[in-house]
Amino acid sequence: MPVSRGAGGAARATREAAQGHVDDLVDAGFDVLLTDGIASLRTSLAVSAVQKRAEERGRPVPRASAYRVLAADAPGHDADATGTLVRRVAVDAMSRERSGFAEAHESMVEAFATRLGAAEGDGQDAVEEQLISALQANVDTIMASDGLPVSWRLLAASITASPAWGGTRRPTGPEAALAQDVLAALRTHYDEVTADLAPLMQAAMSAARRRPRPGMTPATLVKLLHAMLDGVIVRLIVEPDAFDTRLAAEAMYRIGLSFTEEGAHWDPRRRHGDQAAIFDAVVEAARARWRDEEEVTVESVAREVGVDPGAAAIVFPTDADLADSVVRSMVMSGGPAPETTSTVNAAQLAAMLWHLAEAADTHPRAVEIAQRESRHLAASIVADLRSFATQLVRASFPDDAPAARTADQTADDLVGFALEGRRSWRMIVPVLRMLGVPTDDVAPEG
Repeated sequence: MPVSRGAGGAARATREAAQGHVDDLVDAGFDVLLTDGIASLRTSLAVSAVQKRAEERGRPVPRASAYRVLAADAPGHDADATGTLVRRVAVDAMSRERSGFAEAHESMVEAFATRLGAAEGDGQDAVEEQLISALQANVDTIMASDGLPVSWRLLAASITASPAWGGTRRPTGPEAALAQDVLAALRTHYDEVTADLAPLMQAAMSAARRRPRPGMTPATLVKLLHAMLDGVIVRLIVEPDAFDTRLAAEAMYRIGLSFTEEGAHWDPRRRHGDQAAIFDAVVEAARARWRDEEEVTVESVAREVGVDPGAAAIVFPTDADLADSVVRSMVMSGGPAPETTSTVNAAQLAAMLWHLAEAADTHPRAVEIAQRESRHLAASIVADLRSFATQLVRASFPDDAPAARTADQTADDLVGFALEGRRSWRMIVPVLRMLGVPTDDVAPEG
């Protein structure tokens, strides 16, 4: 019996030693993945290995040529051919085409533009569905891109070089410099996405008649939604049946909506602090009174909402200023914001023209005053729309004086038809199509 226990103890000791070796190897493997991210990336993209892959793909590059052209393209990096290749692959992987963003952006614009001017009676539900569809198109397109696994591998290899990472096992020397360059390529991609999507975010808020809540901007909202998109992608890659992309898009929309509030986003009369509260109260009441075709003055509306008429007159010097702000709140609630851009894209212009046509039908007196007094106001929604339309139409015409005059007249006609109401929308549609807005369902033509 003692011998038997000894044998059992030896066997157990052997098993424990084996498990200890496994644990040591797992721990070492963890350490390799933690510290050798850039080194493994360099191994995968070694010039000799990549040159062989190019040959396999039927696009041979002589080895000597491969080293020479890459070394020549590496100023400031000690002619490191492999390092140059890593950097160039990172930049290429995050390009609009490789990353899938070009196709995703096109899908979002198309989804957003479809039923951009929701038919009367469709209401907020139609606008919400339109915006959720645009977000879903983004998720679906990115999930199918070849750039997705490449970009995440680049990120994984470079995480320990980011100042946001709180660990201590950081790369040093040339590896740290290479990791920083990879992160810079990823960061540049994010910056380009934000710049491209901020105008679309403004158009979306305009369609929903929302503005960012205080302290937020359309660009910040884009960054938050993009961060949520990254999280959605990771979860779906790991657990494909966790939820569908429609639900993910709706969650992104609802969370984004929580950072906005109802009201006019871009109005030079709306100041911060107490004046913003006065502006919101007076505009809301005036909009209701003009809708009911009541007589409206700054003083009468101020008294109605319990605001000192003198304080209201500071915000709205004339009744025409109030009319302009009321129309502006219905036409361009979500932007553009003067601190981010002075121009709009074609989808935004289409949305604003449709809202102006709606306002001309539902609030004709306010639109009439805003139009009549547009030349005398320091800020005029009619003048702004003409300026936006002129810039867009001119960009689609040849660069010569006669064409420029034609473009100016076309832009004036666009705004003029919108001022006539929805009955003249059919006159606007052909020009919007020329500007690249898919308008088959933008708004009813009849």
